[in-house]
Amino acid sequence: MDDNYTTIYTETQRDMLRTISLFEHTCGVYFHMSVLCDEEEAPPHYKDILLFLALAHDFGKNKVIQSNYELVEYDENGKAIYPTPHEKISAVFARRYLIEYNKRQTSDRFRISQQDIDIIFETLYIHHSDKSPRGKNLVLDYLKEADFRARAQELETIKEGTLNNVNLGS
Repeated sequence: MDDNYTTIYTETQRDMLRTISLFEHTCGVYFHMSVLCDEEEAPPHYKDILLFLALAHDFGKNKVIQSNYELVEYDENGKAIYPTPHEKISAVFARRYLIEYNKRQTSDRFRISQQDIDIIFETLYIHHSDKSPRGKNLVLDYLKEADFRARAQELETIKEGTLNNVNLGS
């Protein structure tokens, strides 16, 4: 669990959420994104992007991806920030993956548009930022809502003692 959640969750809740594996959380966000897309009747093209975002939003927490996509960022004083926040690693990983995917396609039909790649990158990059309030970016709003619903369900499940935590590498 990242410190980005300090304003949303109590310390006890953050400790509880740290017991959720990356696999479990990603599956939960995907499930809630799918439900949300159905509730809001998201157009098919956007539903595809939103479901991809649900899967990719926390890839930057994976240790292998972290080691391959570590970024050097600097604060306002020019001091390097380490470790790189997971959402920024997720964004860079997704963009590079989609660009590489496009290079391997022999037909334009299967290529991802640059506009879609940009939407995915920007959404992942800021999805935990304090500078990304709800209501300004519908795609980001969907991701934040699905993530929030998954975390709420995880907390409820832990409290009920019904979580089957397999802890697959979070």
